[in-house]
Amino acid sequence: MVGPQFFRIYTQQSMNLFKETQSFIAWVTRLAFVFLRRRPWTTIVLVAAMGIGRVTSILSFVLPIKVLSVIASQSEPGKLQSMIGADQTTLVVALLTAVILSFFTSIITDAIANRLTTSGGTALFSTANELAVVRNNYATAQGIYRQFASVTSGAVFVGVGFAVIAYIELPLIAGLAGALLVEFIFTAVVLRSANAFRSNTLTRFVSENTRNYLNALSSLNILIALGILIYPFVWGNGADVISALISFLILRRILGVASGCVAESINLAKRRNVADALFFPKRRYLPDEGKDTRTLRDVFSRQARGEKTIQRLRAVNVDCDDLTMLWRDSRVPGVNILAIDLFHSNETTARYQQQVYLPNQGARLDNEAVLFQYMARDDLPAPKIITRFDEGPYHCQICDTQLGEPAQTGSGRWMKTAFDLTVKQISATPPRALLRTYAMSHPSMADRLSDELIERLDVAADTPEDTARLGKLRRAMPDIRARVQQSPLYVYNPEMKPANVLIGQDSKALIMTWGRWALEPIGYGMPQFQENEKLKALAQTVRNTRSDVPETYSFEEIEWIRRLGIFENQIKDNLLKTALSQIDYILDTEAPPRRAK
Repeated sequence: MVGPQFFRIYTQQSMNLFKETQSFIAWVTRLAFVFLRRRPWTTIVLVAAMGIGRVTSILSFVLPIKVLSVIASQSEPGKLQSMIGADQTTLVVALLTAVILSFFTSIITDAIANRLTTSGGTALFSTANELAVVRNNYATAQGIYRQFASVTSGAVFVGVGFAVIAYIELPLIAGLAGALLVEFIFTAVVLRSANAFRSNTLTRFVSENTRNYLNALSSLNILIALGILIYPFVWGNGADVISALISFLILRRILGVASGCVAESINLAKRRNVADALFFPKRRYLPDEGKDTRTLRDVFSRQARGEKTIQRLRAVNVDCDDLTMLWRDSRVPGVNILAIDLFHSNETTARYQQQVYLPNQGARLDNEAVLFQYMARDDLPAPKIITRFDEGPYHCQICDTQLGEPAQTGSGRWMKTAFDLTVKQISATPPRALLRTYAMSHPSMADRLSDELIERLDVAADTPEDTARLGKLRRAMPDIRARVQQSPLYVYNPEMKPANVLIGQDSKALIMTWGRWALEPIGYGMPQFQENEKLKALAQTVRNTRSDVPETYSFEEIEWIRRLGIFENQIKDNLLKTALSQIDYILDTEAPPRRAK
């Protein structure tokens, strides 16, 4: 039942923020002891340099205001002049000197911090582990070391800053302390509802847009501080203007540092397992489950997904009183699959597929939608879309599979299916409007075969024969690009794979996802059909069904484009020696004469 499970999760999470904060402080303290024991002076100087840099950044902002106030006091004598003193010129020179020193000190401390981060992080990792723990061990160790120093120096800076302001304006700090406590409790209450069964806009905003949330709280605290500082002037007996102004300006910087410190702490906490493995010799690194997959389990759990799917299908007038919804392993990266079967009288009447795209894969659905604004789904072929929607951070669509079953791969069956799908795709002529839309944001194959791409082969040309072959290719590239530019295009789908193809009861094959389509010359990315008869059949199909190809179009042209596409990808994959071996074929295959139909 959802009720008891939700109540258990809700009560367990009610104090999570307090526990997590306490655990984080304890962990950072242990980490500090490790750093201080192994690299004491490096750590102390690094934290001090970052702290001094923060102080000088405030001074370089506040001191110019003080200079202006001194200059203004020369033309408007009165209380301000008597407070500053008689020798304003000396004071202005001293303050300007302090401003310049502050700017240069900030630059120097940043340089020192960068140098110490590099040396200290590398040394700390070297003393803890001899073998690699994660990829980019030293860079990761340096990054964590810098995060630790940034959090530590930020916390010290905020504490000292609050103490200074408390000495100048005690009511201001008292009011802010109360506001911060209320905000912390409010955040804890909001986050305790962040689970799969209960969520709202505020909860998602706090958990998914943490930095924006912290900035909003910082802005609120600035308004509270402004109100506290204004109160004595409006309803009280007045106060010192300069003290109030400087306190407000310093407080703005302190709240900015505090917000950044909290955000940095969150990022550091996310790397806790990595940090433990890098700096604690007895700890072993076990990668955490990704946030997307963890949330996926909650949002699409067996308890939650059935009712939501029924609601979605009924919204588009699909009768789904008897329904099963089962998880299917997906071989398409970034996409998860749920199989939906509808029953009537114990017989399957319809079969749908719910595709769940990870949060960072939403553009694939947008790309698919653009394609089918210009082309019919049956022409490619693609499944009919029943409905499209978002479920939490995930992008979903439900497709009609026409009671299809996964394509079989044994005994040449997949090659027959692949051939039929290829014939279907090359027979569909992309409309001119789609060609224009695609060309606005994607380079053509001719564009990709640039001189810069060919230059990558230089490093692998070890023999005079390779050098001569590469020279011939360079001289022929203008003609090759022109030949590619004249080749007819088709809608290429790199996800045409057995695991992503379903065969319906009428033996009609469907490629289920189309988010990575591209317009490529016919032949690019196609399977290798060994039989010449099949290649000739492909060329014959193109000549019979499309008006944008010449009568002389042959299967040799299709194979040449296919091999040229392999050559391009070999260079991109740094298989340079293998790519060099393709040059003779590319140069020796002549283009057929072009005669219009």
